[in-house]
Amino acid sequence: MAASLSILSKVVSSKVEGLFKSDDADKVPPSEKEMKDEEKRKLAQKDAEDERKKRHVQEEYQREKVRQEMRDKYGIQKKSAAGRPKKEVLEEIKKDYGMNDKDAKALQQKITEDAAQRDAAKAKVDKKMETRKMKKEIKKDLGVDKCKQQ
Repeated sequence: MAASLSILSKVVSSKVEGLFKSDDADKVPPSEKEMKDEEKRKLAQKDAEDERKKRHVQEEYQREKVRQEMRDKYGIQKKSAAGRPKKEVLEEIKKDYGMNDKDAKALQQKITEDAAQRDAAKAKVDKKMETRKMKKEIKKDLGVDKCKQQ
C-alpha cells in the first residue's frame, strides 16, 4: 500500500512539474509587431511623463504668481530656502530605519537626484517670474510716460 502511494505521488508530482515546465518551454520570443507595440508604448509613456512635468512647472508658476502678488500687496519678503543640514537628516534616517551604508548611499543619491529635478523646475519658474516682473515694470513705466488726452 505504501509503495503504491509513493509511486502515485511521484507520478502526480512529475505531472504537476511538467505543467509548470511546459509554460516556460512554450514561451517564444516576441514578434516584431509586439516589439514595435512595446516600443510605441514606452515612447507614449515618456511623452506623457514629459507633458506631466511641463504641466507641473506651469501649475507651480501659477501658484508662485499668486504668492508673489500677495507678497507685493502686503510688502512681505520671500523666505530663503534654509533647512536642516542634509548629512544630519540622512544620519537620523539611517539610524531610525537601521540602514546599512550601501542603502544609505543609495538613498542619498536618490535625494540628490530629486533635489536636482526640483531645482531645475524651480529655476524655470523663477525665470518666468523674472520675465513677468520685468514686463510689469515696463508696463508701469509706460503708464507713467503716457500723455493723458482729454
